[in-house]
Amino acid sequence: MSDLVIRPLTAGEESLFTSMPDPLPELPRTGYLDGVATGGYHPERTWVALRGDRVVGRAAWVLPPGAAGRPWLEWFDLDADPQVGADLLRAAHAALGGPTLYHAAVPPRWQRIPAATRPLAAARLAGLVQHGVRLRFLHRGTPPEPSPTG
Repeated sequence: MSDLVIRPLTAGEESLFTSMPDPLPELPRTGYLDGVATGGYHPERTWVALRGDRVVGRAAWVLPPGAAGRPWLEWFDLDADPQVGADLLRAAHAALGGPTLYHAAVPPRWQRIPAATRPLAAARLAGLVQHGVRLRFLHRGTPPEPSPTG
């Protein structure tokens, strides 16, 4: 197994971040490249964990144009042991001035999906603490009218 390398992206390496397949494609989120184009994501706030040339973890902090405050961890995917993700977060936090908010988006029944549980376990190992849960409900059309009774 090759050594683990954890580092931020450099300008022009956006395709390295996107080379990792989306482990939770059912989650609606703005694409990373769209976030780069609109100025929310920057290479120095985008980190990867590499084994050889394969991305096994990625994290990106976002601060939309015009927003105040520090960037927050918006994107964190992990295809490795949670310790790898914890190491990734610790290295990035050390370079970025410490941990900030982390908005973890997970699908329904996430507790049974390794692609959702691995990053959350890594975040806990890195010292991040859950402060709450926000449920998101989507209305997908109008329900049919009830049949008349009579």
